Amino acid sequence: MKGGRMKILFSGYHNPHYETVTEYMERALRALGHEVIVYDDRRHVIPGRIRSRVGWLHRLDLACINRRLAEAARRGAVDAVVVTGGDRILPETVDRIRAMGIVTALWTTDPPKGHVPHLKVAPRYDHIFCQGSEFVELLRETGTDRARWLPVGCEPASHHPIELTEEERRLWGSDVVFVGSHYPEREALFEALADFDLALWGRAGGISAMAPPSRAGSARPTRSRPTGSGSTVPAESCWPRTTGIPAGATPCTRRAPVSSRSWPAGPSW
Repeated sequence: MKGGRMKILFSGYHNPHYETVTEYMERALRALGHEVIVYDDRRHVIPGRIRSRVGWLHRLDLACINRRLAEAARRGAVDAVVVTGGDRILPETVDRIRAMGIVTALWTTDPPKGHVPHLKVAPRYDHIFCQGSEFVELLRETGTDRARWLPVGCEPASHHPIELTEEERRLWGSDVVFVGSHYPEREALFEALADFDLALWGRAGGISAMAPPSRAGSARPTRSRPTGSGSTVPAESCWPRTTGIPAGATPCTRRAPVSSRSWPAGPSW
């Protein structure tokens, strides 16, 4: 590490079709002056249709992913390894990397649903950060009190206000906008907002199945800028801690800190 600048091995999933939070995090680290080596922890050798049917092949493939991660850390002579998600990284891999004198950090991204293998692995890391507070609570319940809430922000190169023409504002503008994927929990939430001037944008084949809003359709993440700049309240929906919504319960939701029509200047929110 030189002058506070680190060489970081960043492990995460890179969707081949569009950018996700992984790329935003990588760009943010580089913007801070750190050197970032990218590792894709879903580069399986064996096709998923085979792994899902043959358990030992799945375990073999997972072992290969973990071995390559540890080797990348060694060859790169990195200062830190940051693992996002964490459900595919084995405890012995974390131990092996720490034995090299490398600082390890887990940054959970998706809320816990169903089987959560990294609950047991998390204590092996030097640092634990959670995008959602529900994961912090789960870890505390299992005896790990070192987890810290680290919510997402806006990566300026990708998320910033833009000037819209009147035609673009008519197409993309709304009082309430949501950009994301379709899940049953979110569908229940947006049914309650159907009377508002609501727009839903996301991947094709799911988002339009939600409650009929004023507008709905497919949009890649790069199109989220006009939807945010043309809307008053960008909304975000989070999963509850359990799969499905219990009777009478409401999903955890939050709105953007400020109206996207007046996004502040600066590196992040």
